[in-house]
Amino acid sequence: MQTTNQPHTRTGAELQPPFPAYLRDEPFVFVSYAHVDKAQVYPEIKRLHDFGSRIWYDGGIPPGKDWPATIERTIRRCELFLVFVSPRAFASENVKDELHIAFEAQKPILAIHLEHTDLPDGYARMSRFQAIHKYEYEKDEHIYWDKVDQGLPNCLREMRPQPSEAAKHLESHTTGLGTRVSPNATQDGHSGSQHPTVTTLPLPSPFTRMWYTCKKLACSIPLGGWKSWLPLRWCVPASVLVLSTIYLIETGSVAALLGDAYRKGYVVAKNYSQSASWYAIAANLGHARSQYELGACYYYGEGVLQNLDEAVKWYRKAADQGNAAGQCNLGWCYDHGEGVPNDETQAVKWYRKAADKGYAPAQFHLGVWYAKGGGLVLDTREAVNWYRKAADQGHAGGQCNLGWCYDHGEGVPEDKTQAVKWYRKAADQGLGRAQYLLGLCYFFGEGVSKNKTEAEKWFRKVAEQGHQPAKEKLSKLNR
Repeated sequence: MQTTNQPHTRTGAELQPPFPAYLRDEPFVFVSYAHVDKAQVYPEIKRLHDFGSRIWYDGGIPPGKDWPATIERTIRRCELFLVFVSPRAFASENVKDELHIAFEAQKPILAIHLEHTDLPDGYARMSRFQAIHKYEYEKDEHIYWDKVDQGLPNCLREMRPQPSEAAKHLESHTTGLGTRVSPNATQDGHSGSQHPTVTTLPLPSPFTRMWYTCKKLACSIPLGGWKSWLPLRWCVPASVLVLSTIYLIETGSVAALLGDAYRKGYVVAKNYSQSASWYAIAANLGHARSQYELGACYYYGEGVLQNLDEAVKWYRKAADQGNAAGQCNLGWCYDHGEGVPNDETQAVKWYRKAADKGYAPAQFHLGVWYAKGGGLVLDTREAVNWYRKAADQGHAGGQCNLGWCYDHGEGVPEDKTQAVKWYRKAADQGLGRAQYLLGLCYFFGEGVSKNKTEAEKWFRKVAEQGHQPAKEKLSKLNR
């Protein structure tokens, strides 16, 4: 993708990005292209996105980023580097820079040739990677998409069969129960605004009739009539079943399950826009977890346009109902001034509410606040207490920070062996900071025997994530 120090600005007459870029931590595709080719590129990546593939490109990225550094970090994190090849792409210095980073990081590369393009000098190595000549399949588009699908690594091959009849039946009987998306909504489930449009409706008449019929039958059976008319014995359990179904629909539980299904690709094809729409339906019915999930959709721009104000709104609704994830994320927003003014007192308040419920990320963040003393009285022992609670639940940040406390004797007696133990637990989960600190332990022989090979192994892991101090240590080891 063409990049500058700021995100590319577009006039109203230009094509708009078809969806927000993926910003989370699951495997994703990095897309590189020349902006003059976007009329050809956008339909291609939109189709991949609609099939559930996670796509990072320069659409929907908030302004003010350190753009070149963001590009490099993102390429190094991606699972696949997808480049759209054309003479314009090789005329773009930015596309060429991105290719060089992908070469250096040894990323898998898939090249889609929009038209016949001779590789310029210095790019002969691209012939070693898979290439698909799209222009050769104009009359056989299904063959082209089969090749694209085969070119995706397993963790990115999200194209799934159509929903089963059972799933279609379930969805058709839950659409419009209690609420439904406005019929004026666009194909991705949204109206002209950036928020899902939800219209409150009465329960469908078949359910209403079943409810009152079963209730009436169950209540009209005489106390002594069970043995005289056995078939009516089933009216009570039937009415319980119907009422339970209506309860699940009215409370948003069914819509929440559909949101989960579309987000994770269970039974139905993965579709973040549909997922956000179902979460919106459940959230408007007061379903706390869906309120948190909808807040996360707005925070990360997943299935909706990124909107921090909306994210805070839904996190708060979930938090007010006691949802620990919503409380923690609301605390994070206050902590970092995202969607609300920075407020240390409010950040600590919400972290503590979630931490008291046993939510590991909140326990970690509360530990950080005790360690630095902002918004709380500095108390390293209390910091260790919360780090340990998070670490015992497998939270990598809590494990790493607990290791740091043992390493430096903060809040606990210094114990290098314990430091190595906790660093290793976090490093095995892929936490870069822990990998670097574990590498230092092997480098200096602290808590473990000196081992150049192990030190190099851990420095290399974190250096691949762009960690400069680890790169410097590697260069010293290799002298």
